[in-house]
Amino acid sequence: MELTPQLVVERLVAPWLWLLLTSVVLLLMERWIRQHIMGLGYLATRRKKAAMLIYYLIMLPGVFLHELSHWLVAGALLVPTTRFVVWPKEHDGGLRLGYVEMDDPGPFRSAIIGAAPLAFGLAAVTAINRHIGVRMLAETLGNGDLEGSLGVLRDMASSADFWLWLYLLFTISNSMFPSPADRRGWSLVGAIMVG
Repeated sequence: MELTPQLVVERLVAPWLWLLLTSVVLLLMERWIRQHIMGLGYLATRRKKAAMLIYYLIMLPGVFLHELSHWLVAGALLVPTTRFVVWPKEHDGGLRLGYVEMDDPGPFRSAIIGAAPLAFGLAAVTAINRHIGVRMLAETLGNGDLEGSLGVLRDMASSADFWLWLYLLFTISNSMFPSPADRRGWSLVGAIMVG
């Protein structure tokens, strides 16, 4: 097979562009969801701390998995951890839902530990999607079979634990993106990879 510029774009560049575009869209959606859940909490209580607590309680399973992934990967990389905290706190003008305190792991291990929530989150989302049958729904939608898609959706929703899995899917997918602190070591690793 001859390596043409079109083939390079189709096989090498396009998947990375789709990944970048999808990541940007998901990040914007995550921020939108956070703002609106906290906004609804504020409208209901008229208290900022209560709105933060409501958001935290809704997102708790995803936050726990996020911080647990940092802790597990830090342990696997032999980085000593001192605290594992899963409780909301205002931090630098924002909301910090949890954190893992650890010794300085250096840029490479920091990049790996920072990426852990994304890897664990993707694994959990994939497992949940397989469990509740999202693939069948996607296939019927992809074939343009709206009636079949509605039937698959009805079957999925009739499962006793469907709503629990949907809730977990929501919280995990909205908590799996690495925070700015998680991305600290990424610039150096990225520059080395590009170089």
